[in-house]
Amino acid sequence: MNVRDWIAIAAKELESQGVESAKLDATLLVAHALNKTKIEAIAHPEWTVPSKADEYLKRRLNREPVAYIIGKKEFFGRDFIVDKRVLIPRPETETLVAEAISRIPAGSKVIDVGTGSGAIAITLEMERRDLQVIASDLSKGALEVASQNRTKHQANVSLICMDCLKATRPQSIDAIVSNPPYVDPNDLRLDEGVRRFEPSAALFAETGTTFIARLILESRMALVKNGLLLFEFGEGQSDEVRTLLRGWNSIEIIKDLFGRDRVAIASKP
Repeated sequence: MNVRDWIAIAAKELESQGVESAKLDATLLVAHALNKTKIEAIAHPEWTVPSKADEYLKRRLNREPVAYIIGKKEFFGRDFIVDKRVLIPRPETETLVAEAISRIPAGSKVIDVGTGSGAIAITLEMERRDLQVIASDLSKGALEVASQNRTKHQANVSLICMDCLKATRPQSIDAIVSNPPYVDPNDLRLDEGVRRFEPSAALFAETGTTFIARLILESRMALVKNGLLLFEFGEGQSDEVRTLLRGWNSIEIIKDLFGRDRVAIASKP
């Protein structure tokens, strides 16, 4: 079967299972099977599709995220290696990174808490070569993936295994960025594939904001005076986040690409 026909049939099957990005997913899967880029696959509809494309389609029909099937995800214009040990980078998080790039003072020492794939830390270092960037995670598996991405992108990022900011010296950090766990385990809006396949430790926090509360508390100890804290949070959590940040200076809530409150920024008093 050629690429054109395979994509048409695969997209129809995916649509029947409620997959919103059916045609895009089918195109990415066939490109991966061919070991070609998405553009190359589209440009050559006559190519014969190898049988492993059908295996990838079965996995997608089982709700496994495309990023895990093809082993990568684009973030801020770069491809990052991902597998089931790390959360898949999302477009919403690009808002957090963009704000960090524009706001963190020159020469700052920065920690990315819960780095996962390393996408935030590596992007920040590559866009701001003046920064000293540290990426931390409690998961050794996640740090292995982050290390692969650090090598892939030749980024000057230090990796450390740490529970939140537990091992950080007081008043030693200029800025902290984080995409922490913020999904309430009882939130029924969460996509089935996300719940089944992505690492629960990177997703879930009791009541949604439990880890955020801890991050704010420990950041206050780790940051220098006027140090910046920037973190992502979930839909409907902005009022609680403001409450948790009470006593901090210059509190801002930034909307993501979809117009939802998504990023909190504050400076240590």
